[in-house]
Amino acid sequence: MRRGCGGYVEKRESDNQLLDYLLSKGSEYYPSLLISNIPTFNPFFDDNIAHNNRFWQSRSESELVFSLLKNDSSLSKLLHCPNNDYLSTTIQCQFENIVIISYVFNFIGDFLLSSFQNCCYRTRYSLNDFLNDIECSYYSLAASADKKNIEFSYFAGIYGLRLDGVDEFELSKNVVIRNINELSNPCARNTTSIGSNQTHKKAIIGCVLEYKATTKSLGKHVLTNETRSFTLDDTFKHNFQSATLLALQTIQPPFSFTFFTNSIPLSSTNPIHSNNNMGMSIFSLDQLIQIKEWYEILEKIDLKHVNLTIHRIKSAIYNREYHVDSILDAFIAWESMFSSDISTTKSVTQSIRIMLNRVNYEISSKKINDLYGLRSSIVHGNPIEHKLIKSKDSHNPLHEQEKIKEQVIYIALITLKELVKDKELIDKTPRQRVEYLLNPTTEVCDKCSGKKYKIE
Repeated sequence: MRRGCGGYVEKRESDNQLLDYLLSKGSEYYPSLLISNIPTFNPFFDDNIAHNNRFWQSRSESELVFSLLKNDSSLSKLLHCPNNDYLSTTIQCQFENIVIISYVFNFIGDFLLSSFQNCCYRTRYSLNDFLNDIECSYYSLAASADKKNIEFSYFAGIYGLRLDGVDEFELSKNVVIRNINELSNPCARNTTSIGSNQTHKKAIIGCVLEYKATTKSLGKHVLTNETRSFTLDDTFKHNFQSATLLALQTIQPPFSFTFFTNSIPLSSTNPIHSNNNMGMSIFSLDQLIQIKEWYEILEKIDLKHVNLTIHRIKSAIYNREYHVDSILDAFIAWESMFSSDISTTKSVTQSIRIMLNRVNYEISSKKINDLYGLRSSIVHGNPIEHKLIKSKDSHNPLHEQEKIKEQVIYIALITLKELVKDKELIDKTPRQRVEYLLNPTTEVCDKCSGKKYKIE
């Protein structure tokens, strides 16, 4: 195509016969990859036809590839040849958390598509970038065959987000976020949109989050079926989302994730995808610096102490259709930070009040008690009868529910921020936190013999 239009076709060569063949095929197929309408959710499938239909290997080419693989000093170690022919032979490798497999007759397509995706996710997909990734991917696969550690990346698409003033921002030494600046990016089209605000008109919205990691190869692994096995570490995604909520204290969805995949050769031609597109945010450099500070904090602490809290806050913001469900999520977030099976209500509300006093958030003990009292009304199915919603000044119960939702989520966020920063509290259980903050004494009821806290 390029030659037919009078253009220059870049040629890169290698002394390694297999790599040389991959590079020549990369130059040959690059134009069709570049102009293909490749949806992110299934980037190389076309009307449910197998993804390698774009690069169909003839019998003679498959036999050539089979020969090149068998003669390659490294990749030959990954071949599984039950019948010693190209039709039944696979190339397989197991890592600590991923298993890859490709049939020889699909190998060229799988390899090139994986490399092209990596370039698109890094938003650098010129022909030179593509050929560079082919080389890196080959040497990574060769190192895997020799059971060495390899470097690779996880990629996550972010819908509804743009960085203002920078195109790339480093959240930590292993994590970077990039703007998608071209709607034509073949592997990120379902992640991009056009958005405007007071300072930006018709800006391209969409980012890719990259996490650089290392994994150990365990060498060839013979699978009993054709299914690839993925156990992907998505902690970096959740930490970025959590850091954003904590830094900006937003109670509306700032963005959402789309695709999720990795750069290990042959493993990423069918990324995991979510269609839950929501949010619209343009982050300034100052906001990114705040998010980075919280990202680094979350990387250092043991998240098991706040996982439930974070999960419930995210659920309240992202996942609920009805306000009362979000409100209930927020109350569970309160309880996951401070609670006890003795005097539960006082344990929660008075602990929350102490944390709010630290940040000078003005709210009375009565208002906290009234808010938390709504929990029982929701659980028992009659929230609109609660006094905060059925107020004589309220003419719109749904509007009152929305205001309460925003307040209880905000309280959960600022309380969590203080908890995470408190080195004395963060590693304690919810009950231990209550005892540390309130220093209660335990009394036994004369009538029922039940225990209760006496809190000064």
